[in-house]
Amino acid sequence: MRLLIKRLSAAAVCAVIFLFSAVDCSAADLSGSMSVPSMVTKGKNFTVGLQAQCPEKLGTVMFTVVFSDNIQYKSCKVNDSNGYIKSYCTDNILRVVYINTLGINVSNINQLVNVTFKAADDLGSGTVQVYTSYSASVNEQDLQDSTGTEYSFDIVSKTSGSVPQARGTELKTKAPSSSSSAAAKNKNKSSSANKKSSSAKKDSSASYNEADSEAGGISQLNIAGQNNGLTLFLAGGVFALAVVAVVVCSYFAGKKNGNSKNEKRNNKN
Repeated sequence: MRLLIKRLSAAAVCAVIFLFSAVDCSAADLSGSMSVPSMVTKGKNFTVGLQAQCPEKLGTVMFTVVFSDNIQYKSCKVNDSNGYIKSYCTDNILRVVYINTLGINVSNINQLVNVTFKAADDLGSGTVQVYTSYSASVNEQDLQDSTGTEYSFDIVSKTSGSVPQARGTELKTKAPSSSSSAAAKNKNKSSSANKKSSSAKKDSSASYNEADSEAGGISQLNIAGQNNGLTLFLAGGVFALAVVAVVVCSYFAGKKNGNSKNEKRNNKN
């Protein structure tokens, strides 16, 4: 009986260790930010950087950038050779999907994407907001996205020398789910924004549909990661039950053999 208890205890310990190693109890935090100049020259292009920081190797993340009407989105470019981006912009909202199948180390703040804007010809001030969503590690584990951050800048006649970086203000909201809600949250819109042509609107509409599709793909990737965790959990449970079953069968088989030997001895006597 003591041997049975020892065997069952050992099996239970092994099962617990296996299950806890298979299940990720908490998601790591991913912090999104931007490098934004505090002053930009009117009518000129300027660059901001999309940044991420996380203790896990990053596999994918979607940056959502909401910008004021007195700047115009021009282009974006990935910074690392193994990274890949897909971008789409509509109604003052830029979405950039970053993917790195090999994973990238972002334990320190890492600037993943450079985004180019063009400032309006009028002097004034503007804002950009950055959010992260659908982020996952290279091992397909969901990451905990932080709330948004807003940066303010001034449009001036001319900049000279080294321009200091704007300081971010933490927002209490997550990434906007639609262009209308995001535009309502942007506090510093310029009344001098240029109207878009009908062809540009068609392009924006097509880009927005592409955004929905891309975001859905990342969502499926994260769900796949969750399903992998569930599969491991179930596999661990089956493994634990199998171990217990083997131990119990071994016990009864040993007990039966022992009884048979005792009966033979009694018969000889």
